[in-house]
Amino acid sequence: MTKQLREHGLTVSYDLTNKKLKRQFELAALRNCKMLILFADKEYSEGKVILRNMTTGKEDLINKNIIKKSILNELNKFKKK
Repeated sequence: MTKQLREHGLTVSYDLTNKKLKRQFELAALRNCKMLILFADKEYSEGKVILRNMTTGKEDLINKNIIKKSILNELNKFKKK
């Protein structure tokens, strides 16, 4: 998935160090991230991920097969502002 998002010109980072979720949110805010994709165990097992808008705090539960489309749609909203 990271590769696919990067192919669309997006900067993508992820944490593999098992930091607490709160700390990961703080780091994302420090890096001025626009969006977060949360791969929560329960939701992912149901074929879904959480897409969080870091500006508004709004979270959407989306089908993991349409992550790329959803992110691009959300990022286009930022460009229009």
